Amino acid sequence: MAAVLGEMLEVAPFGKPLFSTDAYELPQLFLVGAARFRHGLGTLLADWQADGACSGPDTRGPAHLVAAGNARRPYGLR
Repeated sequence: MAAVLGEMLEVAPFGKPLFSTDAYELPQLFLVGAARFRHGLGTLLADWQADGACSGPDTRGPAHLVAAGNARRPYGLR
């Protein structure tokens, strides 16, 4: 998951991708999809920090945008 997110964020501006589990029917699929996303994004951002690509505070912006912020704008969510 971290590798896929990393590739996506290399080519797309942080303000564009929207989080989605692509789950359907079974509630467990939504839970597993969200958990895998959080784990993958956390791993990716930790790797970026370890490599010196960004600092801890610098990772909060992209994490917030991809996880929620990008969906809030077009859908008018709070």
